[in-house]
Amino acid sequence: MKHLPLLLLALLARAAAVDEEQPTCQSALGVSCAAALNATLAAVRPSCAAALEDYAENYESTANQLARYASADFLTFIALYVEFALDPAKNIETLAFEMQGHVDDLGDPAACGTIAGFRYFVVTAGGGHPMLGACLPAACSAGDVRAALAAVPLVGTLTAWSVLDDDFTFGLDGAGVAVIVVACLLVLLALTATAADVLAAAPAPGDGYAALNGGDAPARATPAWLACFSLRRTWGEWLAGRGGPLACLDGVRCLSMLYVVYGHSILWPTQAPGYTNMYEAVVPHDGEGYMATVRGQVLNAAEFSVDTFFWLSGFLGAFVASRVAARATTRGWIPKAYLQRYLRLTPSYAFIVLLWWKVLRVYGSGPVWAQQRGEYRDCARTFWTNMLYVNNLVPFHGTEDACYGVAWYLPNDMQFFLLLPGFVALKRASAAAAYAVLGALALASVAYAWWAAYAFDLSFATFDGGDYFPDYYVRPWTRIPPYLVGVATAFYYADAANDKAREPPSTRAAYGSLAAGLAVAAALVFGSYPFYQDVPSGPAKWKNHVYLALAKPAWACALSLLALPCFFGRGAFVGGILSLPVFAPLAKLTFAAYLIHPAVLDVLYKSSTDARVVFTEVGWYVTFLGVSAIVLLCSLVVHLFVEQPLVNLEKHVLRGEPRPPRPAPAPEARAGADVV
Repeated sequence: MKHLPLLLLALLARAAAVDEEQPTCQSALGVSCAAALNATLAAVRPSCAAALEDYAENYESTANQLARYASADFLTFIALYVEFALDPAKNIETLAFEMQGHVDDLGDPAACGTIAGFRYFVVTAGGGHPMLGACLPAACSAGDVRAALAAVPLVGTLTAWSVLDDDFTFGLDGAGVAVIVVACLLVLLALTATAADVLAAAPAPGDGYAALNGGDAPARATPAWLACFSLRRTWGEWLAGRGGPLACLDGVRCLSMLYVVYGHSILWPTQAPGYTNMYEAVVPHDGEGYMATVRGQVLNAAEFSVDTFFWLSGFLGAFVASRVAARATTRGWIPKAYLQRYLRLTPSYAFIVLLWWKVLRVYGSGPVWAQQRGEYRDCARTFWTNMLYVNNLVPFHGTEDACYGVAWYLPNDMQFFLLLPGFVALKRASAAAAYAVLGALALASVAYAWWAAYAFDLSFATFDGGDYFPDYYVRPWTRIPPYLVGVATAFYYADAANDKAREPPSTRAAYGSLAAGLAVAAALVFGSYPFYQDVPSGPAKWKNHVYLALAKPAWACALSLLALPCFFGRGAFVGGILSLPVFAPLAKLTFAAYLIHPAVLDVLYKSSTDARVVFTEVGWYVTFLGVSAIVLLCSLVVHLFVEQPLVNLEKHVLRGEPRPPRPAPAPEARAGADVV
């Protein structure tokens, strides 16, 4: 043959015209090009080998040249990769180039799809990078390419290669069918209950005489259990405002949820296939990159959004539990509270995770979507830990591989709730003792976090590496301080609100509290600036450790300083904004939104193979707003058909709460009856 492939002509469709006597293959692989070609052809099926040989013989044909154009530059990459593997010290620039994210090259999958007789593949080295696109003869399968890679001298032993084609899809298994059936049943129940409510609200045929004589038509009440699913009821419950002195918490909840989406909308594209300009545009280096800017610190501080939810959970849990305990005559309210909490969260939680895992999997296709396999395998192995709310602890040394990564928050929240009745009981016995225990636990957590940061060399800076996530981020003993601050704030406010003799805080004190809260929050958000100027972060490690240990508790204290004036009606512009009526219904969607938004981001960035994303601030903001809108709509659907109906059913079964009374017929309905 006049033209023989350099390493990956037969392997990955990125060939170069080179004569047999040229030493390129010999220098890179230790064997001649002919030997490399023979090794690859011997490893694949005969049909694929014939197609590859034809490809080599007709190297200059238009289709073959277009296929090479639609593929990654494998020759350059493999040459650099092999040289680096043989002598890393002399090829440090290759490592830097890879770490900057420039080695991933998906080629042009859309262009490959238009070339007759070719199909698109993605080849991924062990560890997930690099990802390289290849346009190869359609007679070859992913198994052929994988076998060919393993057969090439040296290359096959450098790393484990993953190869997937553009036809890859996940199937729908029995569990997926079951989830769809459950979803259909919930929709059917909602429609049936709504129709029953509508019929019950209208005068029955034949009741015109009673209406004309001033009587009411006989009521046809919907069964109480079925009424729990009625859209008339769930829609009304969603729109109902809550008002009261705690209305500002609705705004806090909504803005915190948006902050979560804000941070994750830039995080998700960093996963496969990743930003093309990750290093230049995002990662801090020599004071450059978005995360090194002053405005970039707002992104870096997005972690505080979760601490806000912990604070909210502690405050509202303690506030409600204190009232329940005050009315209870025995301690039987405690196990009942645990059961209600579990039933309140788990059905919707399980439904959303199963919908993502078992149903949404069929939406996407191709090599990038196939990388979801790892997450699905994690769920197959550890989903039970999610349902028991221990997925932040089990497996203890593998929390990074837990099912549905963002769900790490829920076990922490549930574990904190297990402690709450004890705090409430202690507060009823001795307020001083309760505050002392809360303070001691918070200080112990801070002390441990400080020690762990030093002992395990932890850093909160995103790109410093280390075990920040498993050793600090997901552990209850390091994340509990904001919850404890929320509990203490609830105790203080309840005492102040119930003490009629106590005067509300003065305007000066309220404004001072607001100013202090805003100042602390701003200092925490922008205080990370020195740590995000380079990788690794520049300031002394002890400063990093201090910030890591104190920032989250300080954030919770700032929230209390901001919230308390709002509770007493002295919140000024802060309370006015956070108490806007629009936040009341939106706040009821935040639980579903937190669980749904990762699935929306998966569909956006992983469901099809396409060019890698180029980071621009404008593009990111548009993505954030678009994703937020989609998450809002999806959350509303889940809230109306799943979350709120099941909450209503739980109240009906466990608490014996009757359905809301049927509203009286509107004047227009009575007038219509008169006409009849």
